[in-house]
Amino acid sequence: MALQVIINSFILNSKALKKFITKLLLMLPILLLIIGINFKEDPANIFRRGPYEQGIVKYLNEGKNVTNVTNYDERLLQKYFINEMKDCPDVIILGSSRVMQLGNAYFPNEKLINNGVSGASIEDLLAIYDLYENKGCKIKKVKIGLDPYFLNENNDQSRWKLLANEYNEMLAKLGLSEYTEKTIMAESEVVKYKQLWSVSYFKSSWSYFIRGVDVHYRPTTEANNKDFTKLTDGSIIYGESSRNSSLETINRYATQSITETPMYSMREFTKISTKYQIILSQFIAYLQSKEVEVEFFISPYHPIVFDYIKKSKDYQIVFEVEKYFNQLADDRKIKLIGSYSPYTYNFIDSNFFDGFHCKGESLNMVFAKQNQIDSLK
Repeated sequence: MALQVIINSFILNSKALKKFITKLLLMLPILLLIIGINFKEDPANIFRRGPYEQGIVKYLNEGKNVTNVTNYDERLLQKYFINEMKDCPDVIILGSSRVMQLGNAYFPNEKLINNGVSGASIEDLLAIYDLYENKGCKIKKVKIGLDPYFLNENNDQSRWKLLANEYNEMLAKLGLSEYTEKTIMAESEVVKYKQLWSVSYFKSSWSYFIRGVDVHYRPTTEANNKDFTKLTDGSIIYGESSRNSSLETINRYATQSITETPMYSMREFTKISTKYQIILSQFIAYLQSKEVEVEFFISPYHPIVFDYIKKSKDYQIVFEVEKYFNQLADDRKIKLIGSYSPYTYNFIDSNFFDGFHCKGESLNMVFAKQNQIDSLK
């Protein structure tokens, strides 16, 4: 009797197993399709990370601009770019995407490299400069783009952690090891390859596949191209669609910036961080002790964004931050160019790409006005 039960159970389980295997085999082509498309298209460059950035750097160091650059790890590129560059620059630019357009076209008489990264924070400034020191470069001048959220401990920026070792190393040089941050392990290969069969990732990959999106960067001698371009000096030029945006599109982007709650990197920004004040001021003092000239730059906001900041009780701290940066500049004898106010330069919506980023010709106007002021001194 017991034997019969075992046999019946085996038969039933065998039938269930056979049914499961049949279903699995039927699903296998779909799974293979998902894996294949995700790996081939790879819209976020998850599987090409490292070689992708190294390939861009190779062209840059050969004196070629690189266009159709998409979804690259900006910190990883900076690490390769600095480590592998043939000659050290005299001048470097540090800051967020709001300074990434600045290059030799703006400063033709300077041997300059732009090391700006999107969503830069104080940590990025220290880490990227440390990469230059580790290479043995003797930088003569550092231009720093300053954003309000630099002094917000709740800015939600974490991309700098790829350079956590360099950040901690610079903190030690500043005598501020008490602010040392934990380093992070490289992205787990298990987590990475889970994206191969991710349905959500497949949606993006399939969209790229259907539209025939070209995800491969290309070397070029041109600066203005159809797609986003990285120039040999590290600066960027936006693609054709961004350069030719209508005023309606520009203002829509600006309006989106103020409808986000909180605004970008401004979560719970109720007071200026003492920690970041100390780190920034010590970093400036360190640079000046090395006889490095420091220059500050503040990029204006779109009028829609600036007016919103001015009226909102939640963001009055932006004006306190700008006042602090000006005071720091005065105290340390640093030249400060720019203002968060677009009205300082009579800027209107057409002077911007979106709520946060000035067009190149607008940035030229900021520097031109400063040159006029300097000439009258």
